[in-house]
Amino acid sequence: SYTAAMISPPPANGTLAFFSIYLLLLGVIVMASRSAFRILDRIGRTENSGYRKALIYGAGHRGQIIVRELSNNSDLNLQPVGFIDDDQKLTGRSVDRLPIVGANNDLVSLIARHQVAALIISSNTVNDTRLQLVMQLCQDRKIAVLRCSLNIEPVENERSGLGANLQVDLSVSSTSTLT
Repeated sequence: SYTAAMISPPPANGTLAFFSIYLLLLGVIVMASRSAFRILDRIGRTENSGYRKALIYGAGHRGQIIVRELSNNSDLNLQPVGFIDDDQKLTGRSVDRLPIVGANNDLVSLIARHQVAALIISSNTVNDTRLQLVMQLCQDRKIAVLRCSLNIEPVENERSGLGANLQVDLSVSSTSTLT
């Protein structure tokens, strides 16, 4: 009887269509339920006035880590609105669904256009003169300048030399604060 069931022709007309529609509907419901929390969280973040807008200076790996940290850590009260990068060819592209809004020479107009309250420097390759210029520019406009550092440090066996020269510290430290 099992062999006969396997060899038998497909069900009558309409049955296959019913199961196809049911499968499609089930897929839509599963996808909608899985994404509902993310959609509601994003809507809540954009409409919540408690979050301050922030631009991220540097669209590399560290900038991506900052975006994830800001989206997962609501205690920081910062909402990333875009990236600024030294490479002008990247302007207009997006990283982690955030646009690269311009280059560092457009900083004044980008700050005004996006009405940011903070600038987070993710790159460790920004030279000191450029950093001083950015800090002065932001200080004149009462915008906080933050720098994110990522370090790996050994917890145990520091004297044995295991893990020497490794440091991790995923924290956002303030270089300049709002007054």
